[in-house]
Amino acid sequence: MNDKAILRINRNFSELIRNKAVMKAISKDPAISRNALIAALSILNALGNTSAALMHPKSITAQQFIDIVERTRIFDALPHGAYVMTKTGDLLFANHSARSLFGSLGAEAPFHVSKVLDGESLKFIVERIASATAEDPREALFLTMTKSDGTKIPIETTPRIITFKDGDFIIGTVSLSILSALLTLQGAIAKTQKAEEVLDMVLEYAMNFFLVDACSIKAIDPHAKSFEVLAMKGLGPDYTRPRKVPIERTASFEAVNTGKVVKKEVLNETTSATAKYGMKSGVFVPLWAAAGFDENGQRIFHRLGTFCLYVKNKQSFESLTRKVQQMTIFADFVAIRVREAEVHEKTLMDVARWGNLTKVFQKINSHLEINKVLGALVIQTKNMFELREKGKNRKEKLPGVRSCSVYIYDEASGKLIPKAAVGRSFRKMKPIGIGEGVIGEVAKTGNPVIFADVREYISTRNIPDGQRTGSFISIPINTGQEFRGVLSIASVEEGYFDRIEALPILKVLSHGAAIAINNARKNEEDKLKGIIDDLTGLWNQRGGRFFCALALKRAKANKEPFSLIMLDLDHFKKINDEHGHPSGDLFLSSVGSLVAELSKGVGIPLRYGGEEFIIGLPGFDKATANAFAETVKKEIQNLSVKSEAGRLMKTTSSMGISAYLADFDGRNARKVSTMWNLLYKIADERAYEAKKRGRNTIVAGLYRSPQ
Repeated sequence: MNDKAILRINRNFSELIRNKAVMKAISKDPAISRNALIAALSILNALGNTSAALMHPKSITAQQFIDIVERTRIFDALPHGAYVMTKTGDLLFANHSARSLFGSLGAEAPFHVSKVLDGESLKFIVERIASATAEDPREALFLTMTKSDGTKIPIETTPRIITFKDGDFIIGTVSLSILSALLTLQGAIAKTQKAEEVLDMVLEYAMNFFLVDACSIKAIDPHAKSFEVLAMKGLGPDYTRPRKVPIERTASFEAVNTGKVVKKEVLNETTSATAKYGMKSGVFVPLWAAAGFDENGQRIFHRLGTFCLYVKNKQSFESLTRKVQQMTIFADFVAIRVREAEVHEKTLMDVARWGNLTKVFQKINSHLEINKVLGALVIQTKNMFELREKGKNRKEKLPGVRSCSVYIYDEASGKLIPKAAVGRSFRKMKPIGIGEGVIGEVAKTGNPVIFADVREYISTRNIPDGQRTGSFISIPINTGQEFRGVLSIASVEEGYFDRIEALPILKVLSHGAAIAINNARKNEEDKLKGIIDDLTGLWNQRGGRFFCALALKRAKANKEPFSLIMLDLDHFKKINDEHGHPSGDLFLSSVGSLVAELSKGVGIPLRYGGEEFIIGLPGFDKATANAFAETVKKEIQNLSVKSEAGRLMKTTSSMGISAYLADFDGRNARKVSTMWNLLYKIADERAYEAKKRGRNTIVAGLYRSPQ
């Protein structure tokens, strides 16, 4: 007799006794009559089904029943202990499981229950069975058995009085109670801290203890929009990974919402995710974890989810519903373990994220250019919320974060300018006004915004790529009173940023990002100070030569013209002598502003030194450069600047023009630096020639390149 045969006996007894082939397979002993075997099988069926009818129990004696179960070895195939005893506690028969249990508790053969079960408990069993009625069905009894060393062990027994031909006897099952099972499970769980392994152990114990066909643990999300299946057993390979299950009006939601066990004898095949695996019935137990007391002294609970058990037939469902008390105890244990696993995993992820935050700061502060700082910021922020530690030097990627972007405030335009993005199209990002949309509102108020469900709270047109966004967080980048911009992160999951509690770490990140941006800007300002003339605001000789060299290099590569104007103010020493050097500086500053305005968008102006200026003109041949120089000469001639004493200062200018392709073609000057030196030499000589010709003139004559 194997386990499957016993399963058929317990669940399909009425069909079994009509199946001659099965009856013959169970016992080939001609000494056992068919009626006696039917009586024995009906008694066995009654052990697992209190509502099952007994078939002719008075037709056999207790000893005949024992002979039948010994010959067929029916009891030994049961997964739990089974026994037959008198009403006074004499143990007439026990299967292997029961003998092992009684023996481990210190009893020696011949067994007598009174040796391990105190008299009061034995009396309680008899009285409890005798008082049971159809309206008050027999339930499992939780008793204490005493080991030989005095240790108290909780057991669970399901006894029933059977009236045989020779009198009343007690037949029942016995096993360690749910409390003992949980102690064993807790010992196994203590050896691991991984949430996946803990849940797997819990379901494995549940399957074996409750004798169900499938079970699962579902966690409700923070916004009660769906259940996430944390773990499952017995439901096929596609259920081994976490997935989202819509709540609607499910039994799981009813259980977690009311805090009561929900029994569903018939599962809805259209809405139940387990129906396709042959599950017909289920019991749903709420997972509530105590969270202290409120101000009125009422206990507060965390509604974590549900513990679900499924069976494939009615008989198993009836047997399962009689274990509500055990399931409730088990569910309380599961709730604590789930809560511990959540806290442990959150702690690990927090530690990983705060550790990764240091890495983010290292990355963004390793750059001194603003664009590189912002690029590193969006990439590292996205990675920080996608990766979690899985042990030494191991990481697991999570699909939560889809994109990250940053907008920087531009004081000149008064708008937020997109500067960097990852996970979305940067080209589609447009400048945003202060107070415009979600990002503009964050900039206006200085407060972060979190949307747990984008579609529920706001129109998707106000959120980047909103049609594919589940949740969204936007936070200002600032250091105290200095506002720098807005950092935004989008997730495909609803409630993602609430669930991982992202706001505290993002506040620290935004502050650090603002500092990195300030450092990058200061570095750029320091760089500019090294290449900008303090007096005029034009490029100095170093900066001007650098940018002119770049333009000259492009001109050479594309065979395009490039012209250079050397501008020297006439009789500037006279201005310094008559009005003083401060007034002379004021005049130079005005000339610099004039040259910058005239060169805007067409040339590269720089102050070469003293009263000398240079204008590089990419794309200008000698003729167009000469026309441009005439305009500059006239404007300087018409320029009047008041001295510190209020007197007007005026002067003229002399200019020399040199041109690449017109004066030389580069064959004798392959290096850009050599080409620049030639252009400067030619323009300088022609400016000197202009002064010799009487000043306030322009010289752009031929210049023969050296052989």
